[in-house]
Amino acid sequence: MVALKCPKCGKSAELPDGLAGGEHRCYSCNVYLQYADPSLIPKQEKEFKDQAYASILGAMLGACSILSIEVVGDKVGLAIAAGLAGALVGCLSGFINGLFDGLGWSTFMWDGSWFTFIVKMNMILGAIFGLLAAMFGELNDWSRDGVLALGVLAGFILGGLLGALFARQKERTKNRSVA
Repeated sequence: MVALKCPKCGKSAELPDGLAGGEHRCYSCNVYLQYADPSLIPKQEKEFKDQAYASILGAMLGACSILSIEVVGDKVGLAIAAGLAGALVGCLSGFINGLFDGLGWSTFMWDGSWFTFIVKMNMILGAIFGLLAAMFGELNDWSRDGVLALGVLAGFILGGLLGALFARQKERTKNRSVA
């Protein structure tokens, strides 16, 4: 928990670590809250930099891994790159489709939480069906270079996400051991 205080009226609030980084206003005087302990600011900046570096490193490793697997594995490597390419195309297609479906459902149900749920579900289902389509040869019409480029892009994205997740998890375990 992070303590925040109002510089105008002095009221304070405690927020979880993940929520404290945003801009929050005092309910009484509508002034932006400040950290009660100013030493937390450099710590949060370091955590952000560490997460950014891990994300960049993970993205590069993911892209290089897919490229290496394709080069070394020949047909099996191309199949892996095609599977990732299909998953990426399916996920993007699911995202676009989910935007429209989610807007319709949230309007129909009068509940905005349906929007994010539908978008996420369409992305997951799109990635699964894209992977399956690639596995069953639906990308045979594409050029080898196109499939490889999309596979490397998918490895780049997946590696970046895993790198950021790894850095966040490392920071959480470090914070637990300190507390």
